Amino acid sequence: MDSEAVKEVFTKADTVGKGTFGYAVVEAVLMRIDPELEGSEIRSLLLASGSLRGSQGEFVDYCALIDFFASPPASSWYQPGSKQASEQKALVIGKAEAGKCVPQSLADASATDVAHNLYKRGFSVRQLMDFVKKYHTHSRIRISDRTTADVVRDIIIPETRQKRCAMAELFEGGLKEPVCLVSHCWGQNFMLLVEAIMAHASGQVLANAEMCTEDDLEKTYWLCIFGVNQHVSICGTESYPCDCRAEKWLNDHPLCEMNKFGLMMKHISEHVLVMDNNLVSLSRIWVLKELHTALSLGISTELCGDVPGDMSVIHMPSVRDALATREEDKRFILADVEYSPGVEAFDAMVSNRVWAEHKKFDLIDAVAKRDTKRAKPLLAADPTLCNVQLR
Repeated sequence: MDSEAVKEVFTKADTVGKGTFGYAVVEAVLMRIDPELEGSEIRSLLLASGSLRGSQGEFVDYCALIDFFASPPASSWYQPGSKQASEQKALVIGKAEAGKCVPQSLADASATDVAHNLYKRGFSVRQLMDFVKKYHTHSRIRISDRTTADVVRDIIIPETRQKRCAMAELFEGGLKEPVCLVSHCWGQNFMLLVEAIMAHASGQVLANAEMCTEDDLEKTYWLCIFGVNQHVSICGTESYPCDCRAEKWLNDHPLCEMNKFGLMMKHISEHVLVMDNNLVSLSRIWVLKELHTALSLGISTELCGDVPGDMSVIHMPSVRDALATREEDKRFILADVEYSPGVEAFDAMVSNRVWAEHKKFDLIDAVAKRDTKRAKPLLAADPTLCNVQLR
């Protein structure tokens, strides 16, 4: 890529001499200069150049970017003899031809920037409702019959395949800054997740779309399925087939999006944990990691969804027994929990919170099943449950 060509385009466009442009503008210009560049490559290049500005990386200092083109760092990950270097594309971190060794200072800065970019990919309840309506029946399967994993495999990955982007980046109305992060299990029914978000937004335990006010519909959330770019993360496997051939950024890469939730949650003020009647969500290591992070940051966690009617027959899982797709994830998460507050203390905190919420969920279950015999004694024992709300 010719740095002089880049400088000429940007200088002409910067009529007021601010020295920065919005991220989307820079992305469009770079794609016009070099149509072969992809969105993920541009994001990597901007992170590597250190040209991102603004509290969330929403602006690009084009002078810093041009300097980076003119004098790329002579580090171990930059190999001048490679094809990418000759085209000025070896500047993209993580390209196979450019190697994997990234200077620690660059890696640290990149991790923070990646977390900022993740945080920006929020959505509103209204956008979630639009998603449900659009894909209510997809490939002759109702969305209410799909798990969240099904939605990722059959809807999100195919719909984002052309642009190789996160689903939130395609939502009409643009990206939103989320107030609340939602932790959930991909094996749960997708509509349980949707209903839990509506319940949290409205403050009602038995919420539906009609019960949400205009203000409720504008409330903002963050979900991994919408916020993470699945094309640089998980697609192309037997479980999540895709032919996009995008390079994957895994845990050992500074641009990995799957291990930055802890950093991203520093910008979040609320947290929702979606429960199910088999407590499956509490058996997943990343769900527990997000709960652990919320506790560590002092973020309030609300339990939404469902829990078993008879808790006496349910075994509360320990974080030690939690399941993980990748064992290395479990090892480093357990190390964090063991450091603070300790496994036993963390297990006790989770168990106590679920038991404390049991009456509320028991009433929800009784009302949903129209079981008046169960509901009456619950209300008689605790009349405040009559107007129970999440907050």
